[in-house]
Amino acid sequence: IRQNIDNNGIDTSNWLIYQNTRYGFEFKYPSNLNVKEEFASERSRKGTKYVMSVRLYDTSVSVVGDESGLLNYSVGIYDNPDNLPLREWINKYNYNEHDSGTLTKFGNFEGLLFKVNAMGSKSPKFYFLNNDSVFVIASLQYDDDFIRIANSFQNISKI
Repeated sequence: IRQNIDNNGIDTSNWLIYQNTRYGFEFKYPSNLNVKEEFASERSRKGTKYVMSVRLYDTSVSVVGDESGLLNYSVGIYDNPDNLPLREWINKYNYNEHDSGTLTKFGNFEGLLFKVNAMGSKSPKFYFLNNDSVFVIASLQYDDDFIRIANSFQNISKI
Protein backbone atom coordinates (compact mmCIF):
# COMPACT_ATOMS: atom_id res chain seq x y z
CA ILE A 1 0.00 0.00 0.00
CA ARG A 2 1.36 3.42 -0.94
CA GLN A 3 0.21 6.82 0.23
CA ASN A 4 0.38 9.83 -2.10
CA ILE A 5 0.44 12.98 -0.01
CA ASP A 6 0.06 16.45 -1.54
CA ASN A 7 -0.29 20.03 -0.30
CA ASN A 8 -4.06 20.10 -0.86
CA GLY A 9 -3.73 23.34 -2.79
CA ILE A 10 -2.11 25.27 0.08
CA ASP A 11 -0.10 28.26 -1.17
CA THR A 12 3.64 28.25 -0.43
CA SER A 13 4.51 31.17 -2.73
CA ASN A 14 5.73 33.26 0.22
CA TRP A 15 8.14 30.55 1.35
CA LEU A 16 11.89 30.75 0.80
CA ILE A 17 13.92 28.26 -1.27
CA TYR A 18 17.01 26.46 0.01
CA GLN A 19 19.31 25.27 -2.80
CA ASN A 20 22.32 22.98 -2.56
CA THR A 21 24.23 22.63 -5.83
CA ARG A 22 26.85 20.37 -4.26
CA TYR A 23 24.27 17.62 -3.67
CA GLY A 24 21.81 18.73 -6.37
CA PHE A 25 18.57 19.51 -4.55
CA GLU A 26 16.31 22.29 -3.37
CA PHE A 27 13.22 22.64 -1.19
CA LYS A 28 10.91 25.33 0.09
CA TYR A 29 10.60 26.28 3.75
CA PRO A 30 8.57 28.79 5.81
CA SER A 31 10.05 32.29 5.77
CA ASN A 32 9.99 32.53 9.59
CA LEU A 33 12.66 29.81 9.88
CA ASN A 34 16.45 30.23 9.67
CA VAL A 35 18.69 27.77 7.84
CA LYS A 36 21.85 26.34 9.34
CA GLU A 37 24.06 23.80 7.53
CA GLU A 38 26.01 21.21 9.48
CA PHE A 39 28.69 18.94 8.00
CA ALA A 40 29.83 15.59 9.37
CA SER A 41 33.30 14.86 10.64
CA GLU A 42 35.19 12.09 8.82
CA ARG A 43 34.88 9.86 11.90
CA SER A 44 31.12 10.31 12.05
CA ARG A 45 30.81 9.80 8.32
CA LYS A 46 32.54 6.39 8.39
CA GLY A 47 30.23 4.79 10.95
CA THR A 48 26.86 6.35 10.23
CA LYS A 49 27.33 7.47 6.60
CA TYR A 50 26.10 10.93 7.71
CA VAL A 51 27.29 13.64 5.29
CA MET A 52 25.46 16.84 6.20
CA SER A 53 22.18 18.28 7.36
CA VAL A 54 20.16 21.38 6.69
CA ARG A 55 18.45 22.47 9.89
CA LEU A 56 15.50 24.84 10.05
CA TYR A 57 15.24 26.82 13.30
CA ASP A 58 12.55 29.05 14.71
CA THR A 59 14.55 31.86 16.33
CA SER A 60 11.46 33.31 18.02
CA VAL A 61 11.54 30.37 20.45
CA SER A 62 14.45 30.44 22.86
CA VAL A 63 16.10 27.18 23.83
CA VAL A 64 18.50 26.95 26.76
CA GLY A 65 21.98 26.11 25.50
CA ASP A 66 21.19 26.69 21.81
CA GLU A 67 21.29 30.21 20.45
CA SER A 68 19.86 28.99 17.14
CA GLY A 69 16.36 28.62 18.55
CA LEU A 70 13.97 25.70 18.31
CA LEU A 71 14.91 23.08 15.71
CA ASN A 72 11.66 22.45 13.82
CA TYR A 73 12.79 20.50 10.73
CA SER A 74 15.95 18.97 9.35
CA VAL A 75 17.06 17.37 6.12
CA GLY A 76 19.85 14.84 6.53
CA ILE A 77 21.99 13.51 3.70
CA TYR A 78 23.74 10.15 4.04
CA ASP A 79 26.11 8.17 1.83
CA ASN A 80 24.86 4.97 0.23
CA PRO A 81 28.20 3.50 -0.93
CA ASP A 82 26.80 0.04 -1.66
CA ASN A 83 23.72 1.39 -3.50
CA LEU A 84 21.50 -0.50 -1.08
CA PRO A 85 17.73 -0.45 -1.50
CA LEU A 86 16.19 1.97 0.99
CA ARG A 87 14.85 -0.55 3.51
CA GLU A 88 18.19 -2.43 3.56
CA TRP A 89 20.07 0.86 4.11
CA ILE A 90 17.80 1.74 7.04
CA ASN A 91 18.27 -1.73 8.56
CA LYS A 92 22.05 -1.47 8.21
CA TYR A 93 22.72 2.15 9.18
CA ASN A 94 19.67 3.39 11.07
CA TYR A 95 18.28 0.29 12.71
CA ASN A 96 16.55 2.33 15.44
CA GLU A 97 13.34 2.66 13.44
CA HIS A 98 10.94 0.37 15.28
CA ASP A 99 8.46 -0.44 12.52
CA SER A 100 8.63 -1.04 8.79
CA GLY A 101 7.45 2.44 7.80
CA THR A 102 4.79 3.27 5.24
CA LEU A 103 5.58 3.46 1.53
CA THR A 104 4.77 7.10 0.78
CA LYS A 105 5.14 9.51 -2.11
CA PHE A 106 5.75 13.20 -1.45
CA GLY A 107 6.05 15.24 -4.65
CA ASN A 108 8.54 13.50 -6.95
CA PHE A 109 10.01 11.15 -4.35
CA GLU A 110 8.82 7.81 -3.06
CA GLY A 111 10.21 6.55 0.21
CA LEU A 112 9.40 5.29 3.69
CA LEU A 113 7.57 7.41 6.22
CA PHE A 114 7.93 6.71 9.93
CA LYS A 115 5.44 8.79 11.95
CA VAL A 116 6.73 7.59 15.33
CA ASN A 117 10.43 7.40 16.16
CA ALA A 118 12.26 4.58 17.90
CA MET A 119 11.69 6.19 21.32
CA GLY A 120 7.90 6.28 20.77
CA SER A 121 7.78 10.03 20.11
CA LYS A 122 5.59 11.32 17.28
CA SER A 123 8.57 12.82 15.45
CA PRO A 124 8.26 11.80 11.81
CA LYS A 125 11.03 10.89 9.39
CA PHE A 126 10.69 10.47 5.64
CA TYR A 127 13.54 8.49 4.01
CA PHE A 128 14.10 8.50 0.25
CA LEU A 129 16.85 7.77 -2.26
CA ASN A 130 18.15 10.62 -4.40
CA ASN A 131 21.36 11.11 -6.42
CA ASP A 132 23.08 8.04 -4.91
CA SER A 133 22.38 9.29 -1.37
CA VAL A 134 19.77 8.69 1.29
CA PHE A 135 17.81 11.77 2.36
CA VAL A 136 15.90 12.00 5.62
CA ILE A 137 13.40 14.76 6.35
CA ALA A 138 12.72 14.92 10.09
CA SER A 139 10.47 17.06 12.24
CA LEU A 140 9.24 17.56 15.77
CA GLN A 141 5.74 16.69 14.60
CA TYR A 142 3.86 15.48 11.57
CA ASP A 143 2.20 18.73 10.50
CA ASP A 144 1.21 20.63 7.35
CA ASP A 145 4.62 22.30 7.05
CA PHE A 146 6.38 18.92 7.18
CA ILE A 147 4.16 17.78 4.31
CA ARG A 148 4.80 20.98 2.32
CA ILE A 149 8.57 20.79 2.80
CA ALA A 150 8.62 17.13 1.70
CA ASN A 151 6.44 17.89 -1.32
CA SER A 152 8.63 20.79 -2.43
CA PHE A 153 11.82 18.73 -2.89
CA GLN A 154 13.30 19.00 -6.37
CA ASN A 155 16.50 17.89 -8.06
CA ILE A 156 18.70 20.63 -9.48
CA SER A 157 22.00 20.54 -11.35
CA LYS A 158 25.09 19.73 -9.32
CA ILE A 159 28.07 22.05 -9.64
